[in-house]
Amino acid sequence: MPEAAMRINQQSVIVRRLQQKDCSQVFHTIKYLLYYKVWPVIVLRYLWQRSEYLCLTVIATWTWTDYGFLWISFLAFGVIGTWYCVFLIVFLTYTFAQEPYDLLDLQSFQTFWANTTSTNCHWVLEHNSQIIGGVGLKAGASSTEGTLTRMFIVPEYRRQGLSTILLDTLVQHCKECRLKKVQLTTLAAQPAACAMYGKYGFIQGDTRPYRFGLLFHLTDLVDFTLPL
Repeated sequence: MPEAAMRINQQSVIVRRLQQKDCSQVFHTIKYLLYYKVWPVIVLRYLWQRSEYLCLTVIATWTWTDYGFLWISFLAFGVIGTWYCVFLIVFLTYTFAQEPYDLLDLQSFQTFWANTTSTNCHWVLEHNSQIIGGVGLKAGASSTEGTLTRMFIVPEYRRQGLSTILLDTLVQHCKECRLKKVQLTTLAAQPAACAMYGKYGFIQGDTRPYRFGLLFHLTDLVDFTLPL
């Protein structure tokens, strides 16, 4: 997908319910964004943060030892290098050998959204017969709560207020269903998304670690709530 920004007139954009014929395109668009836009940034940031530990180890051994510098440095490089290799092998195996946990609900995407209730609904944003965004709403923990899910705008159409169009549509549906609040969870490694939700009126809640396996703390999960 090209990265060059494409300016559009919001009046030329159509918001409509997801149809069966849209499911494959939406699935592959979200999968593309996860694999090539979200995960690489998170992984590179994680590896960069761990490289800081390596630099600190080298500086510390240089400062505190005279003769043990070389073997301690080699040991540090070996331990952290092994850590990197294990992480990359596990991550790549997890990513390409099977569908990640993040995509499990997408495996039944068509089935789930084809059997919508009064609360469950998914909308797509269409421009020139091309789907450029979408957002879903699922029933929450109680009958008065909804969960926002699968919010996306393809990169070349961002920063034009299109996310607000989707959120307005979702909120209007929530009010028609007499919901009292909408909740969502996003990644702290996506500051633009967090800022967008905050600007719209979502209230930031708890933050908790997002771990890849048991050892790798990649980023944090951030909860947001919008009272209606």
